[in-house]
Amino acid sequence: MKKKNFFIVFLVLFSLLITSCDLLFPADDGVTVDKSILVAAIGNANTLLEGTTVGSDVGNVPADAASAYDDAITVAEGVNEDSGVTQTDVNAAVTTLATATVAFNDAIITQQSLEDSELASAKADLTAALATADVLGGSVGTAFVVGGISIADSANFSIARGVVVALLADDRPTAPTLQELNDAIVALATATEVFEAARYTQFDIDLFNFEADLTLAQALHDAAVEGTASGEYGVGSKETFQTALDAVIVSKDAAITIADIDAAKVALNTAIADFKATISYVFTTIYNFDEDPAPEVVADSGSITSIDVDPLDNTNNVLKVIKPVDAAAWALAIIDTRAFNVGSTAVFELKLYSPAVGQKFTFKIEGAAAGYQEVVAYTTTSSEWETLSFDFGTLNEGQNKLVLIPNHDGVMTEEETYYIDDITYSETQVHKLFQPIADAEVSLTSHPFGTEPGNTEVESDYTAYAEAITAAQAVMDNPASTDAEIEAAVTTLADATTAFNAASRIPNAFIFDQYVWASTETENFAGTTDLWNSGSTHSDATDQVYNPALMVVSGTGWGDVAVAAFVGYTAGDFTDKTAISFKMKTTDYSEVVVKMDLATNAELTFVIADYGTDLGNGWTQVEIPLSVFGDMSATNQFGIFCWGAGTFYLTDVAFSVN
Repeated sequence: MKKKNFFIVFLVLFSLLITSCDLLFPADDGVTVDKSILVAAIGNANTLLEGTTVGSDVGNVPADAASAYDDAITVAEGVNEDSGVTQTDVNAAVTTLATATVAFNDAIITQQSLEDSELASAKADLTAALATADVLGGSVGTAFVVGGISIADSANFSIARGVVVALLADDRPTAPTLQELNDAIVALATATEVFEAARYTQFDIDLFNFEADLTLAQALHDAAVEGTASGEYGVGSKETFQTALDAVIVSKDAAITIADIDAAKVALNTAIADFKATISYVFTTIYNFDEDPAPEVVADSGSITSIDVDPLDNTNNVLKVIKPVDAAAWALAIIDTRAFNVGSTAVFELKLYSPAVGQKFTFKIEGAAAGYQEVVAYTTTSSEWETLSFDFGTLNEGQNKLVLIPNHDGVMTEEETYYIDDITYSETQVHKLFQPIADAEVSLTSHPFGTEPGNTEVESDYTAYAEAITAAQAVMDNPASTDAEIEAAVTTLADATTAFNAASRIPNAFIFDQYVWASTETENFAGTTDLWNSGSTHSDATDQVYNPALMVVSGTGWGDVAVAAFVGYTAGDFTDKTAISFKMKTTDYSEVVVKMDLATNAELTFVIADYGTDLGNGWTQVEIPLSVFGDMSATNQFGIFCWGAGTFYLTDVAFSVN
């Protein structure tokens, strides 16, 4: 290498000397041109080129550098072979070849240059992989739909991407090593594969829905009572039903297909129908509209109601509901009635005379603090009486109002008239432990032991609650349990629930920065406040902590309810949202309802203490993951409300997109 460097220096100095001589003693056409130094330079250059290996290892020269040097030698040889060149041309060729020789030697790969090249290549590869990951992460929502992904899996992918972003950051204290870059490339590739594999498929959704149906079927079995009283199931029917459920459970296997799930659904629905067919119902008439005085019926949303004569029997009185063409799609009749038995299951029936087949008839019951309930049936005849049945399962406590909506959401081209008669009701008391156990199981499932946001932080808190549920289940399953034992089990489970609700949870990792309504934050996802025809009132209130706060006072549009709705959005605005947060202050309510679209049933009730963090001064920050609402691609409005008469204060309503 020392000889090579000496040769390079010699060539450079000599070329400079020649050039200087050319300036002092310009060559003439009559002077002999000396090419000896050029010939020597060409020979040395060829020797150097031939003695250097083309490759990518230390001591090698890259192919492009070798090719450039070879081209430079060829040019010099062309000057040497040209008899018409001047001494100036020759000297310039020597200088050019010397420069090419320096460049060739600089291109020879050293250990440092090799490492620099590998580092740059790895950094470029990682940058490209990150760009691809960012596109993927930004295109996949957390809704439970085909192609969607869970919040946890999305968060894990975001964490993996965040590690890469930090590694490539310009302000990183130290430059990343080649090992760190290569490890990050592998880790991001693995995270991408895991992310892709975790995306929901149609199979995932079908299996989830089937398992949910199976859970409900098991709950139906567990709550059922055999006997001959109203609402009781035929003797021996529970054993038959359980056998059918066990057969469906056994059919679940890792190798099953969507076709297998579809077949299991058919079998499950058949088993449920057979089981329900054994129920003994004794119906009690609520209204037949021959009462004196007649029941008070309230028309709403454009309908017209009256007590009139039966269209087929002028000796019989019925309820008449007229829906003009310009009435709302949900135009309805409201009948205040008695409160139904607490904790009872209920089936309602009514007779309907309608103008067309296939119309949707919605039967709602309202008045409970836990919210309304509704069941839908469809007409099968026209211009004659038929009986429609509505199975509500377990009723919410305090329901005391019937809401009847004929041709719900139907398209109308002319005024339509409906007649309703003989509204009847059948009920039976369920086991006193059934609902407490069902609620406890939901709470336990919602807060498993683990390290994810919302998980129970201490394992013993989780296992103690699970054991309390198991003990209560044993009391309910034992037909010999006494009333005293049942009451004691109810109390014990209630105490365990209180303890579990107070247990420490892993903090939520959501970042709420999309503000809808706020006291001081910038409202960068603002909507328009709305009452949803609830009769509630809104006003800005002065609060010592949050000023202003939105004061929401209950109205009676749907019964007693306090509603804060936000409208003005378009479909798709909520598909990237992962959670909702709001600060709430109230002494009147312990539960809050969040409805993610007025036109759908995407509505859930939450215990404020379970989903809230105490901020002091009566304020609680409630955080709810939106994954529980399912597909929100059509959502264009949402509401926060509480059932019952009262007031709540609201502020910092925000969404997370992380």
